[in-house]
Amino acid sequence: MVVSRNISEHESLGLASIFGLQLVPKHDKYLGLLTIIGKSRAELFQSIKDGVWNRIHGWNAKLLSQAEREVLIKAVLQAIPMYIMSCFQLPDYFLRDIERMISDFWWHNKRERHTHWVGGKRLCLSKDEGGMGFREMIAFNRAMLTKQGWRLLTRPDSLFTQVLKAKYFPRKSFFRAEVGPRPSLTWRSIVSAKELLKIGCRWRIGSGQSVRIWGNNWLPKQKGFKVTSAPRVLGPNPTVSAC
Repeated sequence: MVVSRNISEHESLGLASIFGLQLVPKHDKYLGLLTIIGKSRAELFQSIKDGVWNRIHGWNAKLLSQAEREVLIKAVLQAIPMYIMSCFQLPDYFLRDIERMISDFWWHNKRERHTHWVGGKRLCLSKDEGGMGFREMIAFNRAMLTKQGWRLLTRPDSLFTQVLKAKYFPRKSFFRAEVGPRPSLTWRSIVSAKELLKIGCRWRIGSGQSVRIWGNNWLPKQKGFKVTSAPRVLGPNPTVSAC
């Protein structure tokens, strides 16, 4: 167990005794990620890039068929940064570097110079659309963070939700939460995906007492899921139950 420097030695020993854990100064890594991330994130990102690089150069691309390269890209290379992309918003330039490394591996041939016959975005299209079904890393990163926001909305009793809510939005809903002062990199990353989550979310009507007719997304088939006409009879902020 690792404790904050603000906790006294007596309190630390008491907590360790209650939980039956051993006190340690720090954990270097957990699931391949640094447990403590300072202002400089270069080490965190570089370890992921090194993992992709080492995998690529550990294989002899000259002896691999295109089908074998496709399997390795989808099952190994694109899986390496998956966990970190579900926790942090990674810089676009960093994700493009990984895409470039994967693209170089895909187009590798016996000649010294590797020609990229189509762009990377074309490779990310589905095979029905003429691509290879590779992941577009920037979009996938946003999708993974949006999924974490969905967990905050739909699993209020989970430890994950309770910890973040107690620290960052104790008296607000997630959609009204702000980044706040001194946020963690994880929280800042999840908040960055909040607007994307709003686009696809809509209310499911029960009693209709909590859903506003104008302003909330609740129409299942209307474009934008909202009532677009101006309020006339029911006042400025009526709920669906007033209909």
